[in-house]
Amino acid sequence: MLKSPGLYLLAGSILIAIWSISLNSPPAPIDATAPDTVFSSERAAVYLNEICQRPHSTGTAENKHVREYIAETCRKFGLETEIQNTTAVNRRAASFQNGSAVYSANVFNVVARLKGTGQTGKSVMVMGHFDSQPNTPGAGDDGASVAAMLETIQNLKSSGRKFQNDIVFLFTDAEELGMLGAVGYAQDTVQLKEIGILLNFDNRGNSGPLNMFETNPQNGWVVKEFLKAADHPFGNSLGYEIYRLLPNDTDFSIFRRAGISGLNQGFIYGYVNYHSPTDKPGDLDRGSLQHSGANMLSLVKHFGNTSLENTKADNVSYFDIAGGWIVSHPASWNPVLLAICVLMVIAYIALAWRKNAITIKGVIISVLMFLALVISLFLAGLLLSVAIGALYPAYKNFYSYNSYNAVFYQVAIISAGLLIFVLVYKFLLRKFSLASVMSGVLVVLSALLVLMYTAMPTAIFIVLFPLMFCTGGCIAALYNPHMAIPIVGSFPAL
Repeated sequence: MLKSPGLYLLAGSILIAIWSISLNSPPAPIDATAPDTVFSSERAAVYLNEICQRPHSTGTAENKHVREYIAETCRKFGLETEIQNTTAVNRRAASFQNGSAVYSANVFNVVARLKGTGQTGKSVMVMGHFDSQPNTPGAGDDGASVAAMLETIQNLKSSGRKFQNDIVFLFTDAEELGMLGAVGYAQDTVQLKEIGILLNFDNRGNSGPLNMFETNPQNGWVVKEFLKAADHPFGNSLGYEIYRLLPNDTDFSIFRRAGISGLNQGFIYGYVNYHSPTDKPGDLDRGSLQHSGANMLSLVKHFGNTSLENTKADNVSYFDIAGGWIVSHPASWNPVLLAICVLMVIAYIALAWRKNAITIKGVIISVLMFLALVISLFLAGLLLSVAIGALYPAYKNFYSYNSYNAVFYQVAIISAGLLIFVLVYKFLLRKFSLASVMSGVLVVLSALLVLMYTAMPTAIFIVLFPLMFCTGGCIAALYNPHMAIPIVGSFPAL
């Protein structure tokens, strides 16, 4: 029987964390017997199997076969369909170093239009790329999105529903060469100006939930509409902020730079299969395909009858809590929330000082120890990763020294870090009071929160709310040191 209440807290924390992660899973696949108006991953898989039989990189005979299959399917469903042939040049692809390289290609985009009933001139554009890397069938990247687009077209035509806005399905070529299909399409300024909103789908793996990881600047309107309309919304503004700072690009980048509003979505689990020969239709998670298609269909239906004249609004902070429950609030609230949080930390330290629960030496040592521990754990994890790469040189063939059993390594590294953390703080608590140790941790996290706000102003939620609740729990514990109080205070972080 467990004698230490701390072990109960540790076990409960692990269970809550596992439960939270399990909630963020793709929806169950829907079979082909479902009504034609419902997205079915089993029906979409028929298109996927045809598109991803073999590698089909730009300029190959297989690439031509795939684009003709896509065009023929779109025409079969009665969409106005053309193959746009143009030469595209990109000087800003993410793989270029200091702009020293220029990529160019003769590209063939498939453009299919479902005419709307209105005269607004603004359209909904759904985009995915049909080319693959030369060494892979590209089921996840990006055959799943193309298959979802074709199944969505079938759903829309079967429903017989009319839309106010035109809906344009753009199947781009040469994304893998530097977004050249998107560049080629965007060269036509008349076509570019008619886009009211862009829904791009591009994946970096073969499983996991569909994550809405990028929006346009001034994203308040698109995020609000996304949360209102998406069948299974999933995403957070931390992804938006990180992606904004990275050199990475997708087709969406070309249109975002042109001022187009939109949503960029993709699934990223199974990263070891990214640009790999293992990215085959049979290995693609059907739940991920279902998530892509269900969101695509629901968003198209929504935006098809939504005014697209004013698609910009002040930025918002948004984050998923568990199971697709997403909270959002204006980003303008963040400075106020940050100030409240910092004041709560100051109040806790002041109250603890008045109650003689802390010492200056204890707080200073805790600050230094927490900083040293965080840096040490990062370096230890990095060194372990390098050591694993040295032991198994074959892992260097994958991006980021990945492996098919990466999850086990991740769990091992996290477990080792947790063990070190527990041992260090067990030692600290023999020397200093719990209030002194917690004060040091809260001071460091408060400083991190302020620094984070300067770099990623809409993403501070990931530190803000855990810190705010934890500080509230610490204040309450000064007056009633019951075990339930730190559990409640730690729940948002978990």
